[in-house]
Amino acid sequence: MSGGCVGANKRVKDMNNHAYIDIIHKIPGYSQSTCKRDKKKIKKIMEEYEYDFDYIENVSNDFCEGFNAAKDIIVKMLSDNYWEQAKGWKNE
Repeated sequence: MSGGCVGANKRVKDMNNHAYIDIIHKIPGYSQSTCKRDKKKIKKIMEEYEYDFDYIENVSNDFCEGFNAAKDIIVKMLSDNYWEQAKGWKNE
């Protein structure tokens, strides 16, 4: 079962253009409804960052679900960090 951080994508869209937004959009997501396509994207980024071939070939759907959960957590952390900084900018 694939979950996800509700509202994370909207929160990122509301953020101003920062370098980490580009990074977030380059990290592939994973959904059970598009699992074949998404698994290929995850493997491709692993190849780009030179993971061992054997490790890439053994990527499973469970791995991809964990990968997606980690992505959602990172998006939320970066978004929260941005909005905390934005509050500080308004108060200066």
